[in-house]
Amino acid sequence: MKKILNIVLLLVAWMAAGDKSVAQTTVLGSLSGKHVNALKVYNDTLFAACSDGLYMKDLCKNDAWKVIAFEDRHITSMVKRGDDILAICMNMKYREDPSARYSSIVMTNIRSGQTEVLTPSWITKRESKFKYLAQDNKNPDRVYVSCLLGENEELEAYEFEFIASDDFGQGWNTVSTMEGCVNVCQQTSGDASYLFGYNDNLDCYCPLLYSSTDRFQTVTFVGEFETNEEDREMIINNISISPTDGNRLLLSGHSGVALSRDGGVSWDFVTENTLAMAVFFDEANGQNAYYVKTVTSDGKKTAQLYRSSDGGETWALWQEKEGVNPENIMMHQGTLYFQNTLTGEVCQWPLKENMNDADGIHDVVNGEDIHGESLYDLQGRSVGNGISHLKKGIYIIEGRKAVVR
Repeated sequence: MKKILNIVLLLVAWMAAGDKSVAQTTVLGSLSGKHVNALKVYNDTLFAACSDGLYMKDLCKNDAWKVIAFEDRHITSMVKRGDDILAICMNMKYREDPSARYSSIVMTNIRSGQTEVLTPSWITKRESKFKYLAQDNKNPDRVYVSCLLGENEELEAYEFEFIASDDFGQGWNTVSTMEGCVNVCQQTSGDASYLFGYNDNLDCYCPLLYSSTDRFQTVTFVGEFETNEEDREMIINNISISPTDGNRLLLSGHSGVALSRDGGVSWDFVTENTLAMAVFFDEANGQNAYYVKTVTSDGKKTAQLYRSSDGGETWALWQEKEGVNPENIMMHQGTLYFQNTLTGEVCQWPLKENMNDADGIHDVVNGEDIHGESLYDLQGRSVGNGISHLKKGIYIIEGRKAVVR
């Protein structure tokens, strides 16, 4: 006798009102052979900072990617103000000579094509590197850069600075000297702001957290990243701040997702020890959050999206995409953007929800036994194919919650 499966559809309402569909990854065109270092969305335009230039795609048109600036230059990050683009460009010679791995801050106008170098005048050491570029989310003229100044021979240690400009790179000032080189910067719609960096002078990878309450006019050292599990070191991928509570932070990294409830003073791991590619609070709802990981089964990669509805305290597998290995993930207005490294394609993953309750239960339909489909438990672990061998409970199949009774 066949076992009856009541499938509880976990639906994403990104189609017309009334339509019901599990969210699908949409391909936005291929950048095959090009490594995407960063993605940014401005209005309806998606920008990709790549290893051989800056590319652009209109999200409202079905056209191909086109290079618009810095052709044949290695771009690690970029910000935009009107027609002006500010970017960090690596010296291309580092590919043949790793010792020449320095960088510069360059601005270009995408209409006129005029380009100028805006590297601060006091940063002259050949080995100086600009590691991170960010833009204030309220004032587009104000930008921030993290830089490694090089080695201080007297101190026998590297020196770091966090610098800012109030006129889009025309002039710079030092906000703070740092113990480490910042590579993560995050702000909320309020004034809570955080920086994460690493102390390259230490033998271990030691994350350092800084905070600011005046939008990076000044910064305060909070402390080293310490958790409830001393044996789980953390290499940070990104940080996300709750839009409703500036003290509630989520971190993704090589050891999973960690949660702070006190502005980064203390942390607890809230997932298993796994590589979390990125984590994001919902931009409007501080209770909802998402993180992305990749699993491999029978040599095939599958991207999995986990969801929390209690501010990051607990997590459950929500959706999955087979044949996807996402990198450089960013979130903009309820949609994830990333490069699928398996194909070189840049994709979007809509997260807009149309749920009737906090558990994501929307509708129940009857279905027969399913064969040949991979199933997972709510922790993302594969439980094989078909349901005849399963115990009663909730499972995930093709991005859907399924109740086996």
